[in-house]
Amino acid sequence: PLGLEAARLGGGVWLYELKDYPRAIFFFRHLVRHSQKSIEVRWAQQKLAEIYYEKLNDYPQAVVEYQRLLQANPSRDEAAEYQLKLGRAYFYQANFDQAISEVQEFLAGNPQSDKKFDFLMLRADSLLAEKKVDDAIREYTQIENEFAKTADLSEVKLNKSLAYEEKKDWDEAIQELESIKSTYPHPDVIELKIESIQRRKARKRDT
Repeated sequence: PLGLEAARLGGGVWLYELKDYPRAIFFFRHLVRHSQKSIEVRWAQQKLAEIYYEKLNDYPQAVVEYQRLLQANPSRDEAAEYQLKLGRAYFYQANFDQAISEVQEFLAGNPQSDKKFDFLMLRADSLLAEKKVDDAIREYTQIENEFAKTADLSEVKLNKSLAYEEKKDWDEAIQELESIKSTYPHPDVIELKIESIQRRKARKRDT
């Protein structure tokens, strides 16, 4: 019991106060292996996943930790969050096919989830990263149509503009940016992006 209490205190101190993440991992791993309380084991496992994903950007190990969490009978909301992080961890490793597979699997079983927007964005971004530009544009358009009244679509429009740039469809790229310029928190950023596309368009025309 004393060792477990030391691990609880040590994990918190090294994580939050000293920000020594490898030492924090040592203590949380000790709790996962030795605690007899299932709630505490799950809490410590969550901390491990968060450290690898958010603090160390060690996405291969984050995949392992989130898979363990998904096997531990999480609630529906917890499972959605874990699988989203799992998909993003694959994305950050450039394993776009697996990221898309995580999306497909989740949405097949949870078509009305509160996380649906995030999962659809992950799939669209993965398609764009794979240079499947037309598929990505269709996905972004689906997101716009489904979430027009409930979500901030700035990120959708920005990424859709990138997809049109990839196609060298300059006018469509500019149109996507123009549609959010008046509502975007930093309209000067949007204006700079538009000017950049216009220069690329002009260079292409000149050649």
